[in-house]
Amino acid sequence: MIFSNAPPLMADPDDPGGSESSDNGVYDPLRQMDLTALPFTQSLQPIFGPPEPEGENNMAKRIEALRDLGPQLKHNKTLDERDLAKWIAMRTNLHPNAVSLALLELKDAVLYHAHQGTPIKLSGLVLGQVAA
Repeated sequence: MIFSNAPPLMADPDDPGGSESSDNGVYDPLRQMDLTALPFTQSLQPIFGPPEPEGENNMAKRIEALRDLGPQLKHNKTLDERDLAKWIAMRTNLHPNAVSLALLELKDAVLYHAHQGTPIKLSGLVLGQVAA
C-alpha cells in the first residue's frame, strides 16, 4: 500500500458486498482491482529500485538514474578554422586564404585585449548567442 489510510485494493471475502460500494454508496470498481499487477508499476522498479526506508535520502539516486536513462542532447560537429574560412569565403566572395589570415588576426587581437583586460564588443554577438 502506498498510503496507510488507503482502502484495500482487493475485495475482502469476509465483507459481503461492503467493498463494492464506497462509504457514500457509490460503486467503485477501482477498489476491487489489484493495482500492483499492472505492467507500468513493474516497469519503474528497475529504474528506481525497491523503496528505501523513510530516513534515507534517495533523491540523488533518482536524479542520477533520470540523467543516465533520460534523453541525451545531440551535438553537431565542431567547426574548425578552415571550414569557417571556407564558409565566410563562400558568402563574401573572398579567397579562403585571405579569410583565414583575417580570422588569425582577429584571434590574436581578441587574445591580446583579453589579456590586457579590455572588453571587446562585437555588434550582434553576445556570449556565443546571436543578438536579435
